[in-house]
Amino acid sequence: QEATNLRTIVTATALGVTAPYELPADRSAACNWLVQSRCPTSPGEDLTYHLSMPITAIYPLVSVTIEIDVVDQTQQSHGCFVIDARVVPR
Repeated sequence: QEATNLRTIVTATALGVTAPYELPADRSAACNWLVQSRCPTSPGEDLTYHLSMPITAIYPLVSVTIEIDVVDQTQQSHGCFVIDARVVPR
């Protein structure tokens, strides 16, 4: 089905605790961050998406597992992946 709206849902796990990672509204609106494409998207269309996540100084310097899911207006997933990362001082 055509995706008229895409939203990014991020979940982070650190120190054994899993919690939602709230992106600012402009960042979670995935249609705003498609590269050389735009919404609505068509079934089977290859998409490139640019995501930049704000990390503030209050975050502890730990390893974290981040799950990123891009869902449409019906909450159907259009792409999901998990990465292992580490928060380090800048």
